[in-house]
Amino acid sequence: MLVEKIESASFSNGLLRVQTARIGADGSNVVNDSIDIPGNLVGIIINGLAEVSKDISNKLEEGQSTIEEKPKKTSKKNKKENK
Repeated sequence: MLVEKIESASFSNGLLRVQTARIGADGSNVVNDSIDIPGNLVGIIINGLAEVSKDISNKLEEGQSTIEEKPKKTSKKNKKENK
């Protein structure tokens, strides 16, 4: 399930229900199935999602800095000119 937007959320009968949506081919919102989380697990699930998001963000930043830190290769011609 692709989630691009949270449409709504409610808590009743001990369940947190989160209605999500994605953008369809025509640019309009397409409603997905709801995510139903038992009330006693809401904190654990939300904290878990936050931790995973931080880990992914850190890995993306590390990957970006690795790309930026790679030295630029100089051509043999430039090396001869610099001597």
